[in-house]
Amino acid sequence: MDTLRACMGQLIEELDLTDDRLADVLRTLADDTHWAGFERVLGQELLRVYDLSPPCVRVDMTTVSQAGQVTAEGLFQFGYSKDRRPDAPQVKVGLATLDPLGLPLARLIVPGNRADDPLYVPLIKQARAVVGRRGVLYVGDCKMGALATRATVEDGYNYDLCPLAATQVPPETLDHDLAEARAAGPPKRIAWAEADGTVAHLADSYERAEACATVIEGWMDVRWTERRPLIRSIIRAQAAEMALRARVVRTHQAIADLTVARRGKQRIDTVEAARAAATAVLTRYDVGGGQVTITADIQAHAVRAYADRPAQVRQTRTIQVHATVDTAALEAVVARLGWRVYATNAPAATLSATQSVLAYRQEEPDPEGERPLPEPVVAVDTLPAQSQDTPRADAPPVPVVPPAPWTSWEEVRQVWEALKEQRGLLLRRPDHLNSRQQAQVEALLASPVGPTLTVARDFLTDWYTLYRDC
Repeated sequence: MDTLRACMGQLIEELDLTDDRLADVLRTLADDTHWAGFERVLGQELLRVYDLSPPCVRVDMTTVSQAGQVTAEGLFQFGYSKDRRPDAPQVKVGLATLDPLGLPLARLIVPGNRADDPLYVPLIKQARAVVGRRGVLYVGDCKMGALATRATVEDGYNYDLCPLAATQVPPETLDHDLAEARAAGPPKRIAWAEADGTVAHLADSYERAEACATVIEGWMDVRWTERRPLIRSIIRAQAAEMALRARVVRTHQAIADLTVARRGKQRIDTVEAARAAATAVLTRYDVGGGQVTITADIQAHAVRAYADRPAQVRQTRTIQVHATVDTAALEAVVARLGWRVYATNAPAATLSATQSVLAYRQEEPDPEGERPLPEPVVAVDTLPAQSQDTPRADAPPVPVVPPAPWTSWEEVRQVWEALKEQRGLLLRRPDHLNSRQQAQVEALLASPVGPTLTVARDFLTDWYTLYRDC
């Protein structure tokens, strides 16, 4: 109460803060015009009182869903659900927050059926009115990469940083830009010194310039030149490569399984049916670069005459489907994994490649927070570029052979794939397994993890017998 009296210069009593008085205040602030002015002044006062100089503002959208009724004039509407709940109505909330505090500077609440892209412009304008200064870096996702949004940031004498979606940079354009960049030389290695002194290889980067022009607000012609960093995230590339090679292995297994006879499974007896099934497998696992060979083995055997049936020769056709990997095509796809095009209008002296990566990873450039973005950072992005095949000097040596009792890394990989793909194989009764499955189980039990699997299998067998007899 004393604080309110001192700030407002009026005599305030407890009865002035009753529920009905507070309801009147909320009713007044519920008006969008009143709330926008209140929010702007409140944000400016917070920045002034705490002496905050916002170098970076993050802009993003999210949704909040509920299990309620939908009305035509309500905020909760059915729309694209980011939390995979298309059956629940949602409201869309946009936030512009001060980095790294996470202090909200502006917010935008719209019905849940609105698209994200057009909401960035009004949200950035609200944040710009609160900040009240130029040279601020606005960071967002690919939905912030709309040309009108980037032009709005440029027109306000600020900087932006966002990845560009595939609609703006198609895969063909990305491949062309990468080919030109690689022809000019090796990529720039972006690294960062962690708190413990280790150097982490974050990304590789190229860069090119692009002239942009558009008309905003129906009449204002905006022209500028922006940098287009081509950045390859090491972690993202490694994860994508592992997923790709795992899909290749699953594709081989699925194609080999096409002609395996099973109870209730329709037999493939023509080359056309085998080709269609193999194509469906390649499409399902998204590995269209594989090569499939289909062979038809026709065997003839004589059938002797019996009763009224004359002697004849019957033919048995066996279809075999084999898949091989196009190594050159696979390595070309692997080399393209992890690359993404970003856009920024900040000059390199203000926002370096290392700062771009750190800003988008939501990390501070300086561990002590003494030099926040967009000022220069003490970076190790001047390290010499290394080939992808050259191991880092600080990387631990990879052992030639795995620890005992494994004999080779190939054996480890085979057992890992078998355990991954046949998770329920060891839980089935032995008399329910066919010859191929029995061979797989015997191979797993003979591997170095066999003793552990045997103990687990015996335990489950005893438990099943106990449960069945109860």
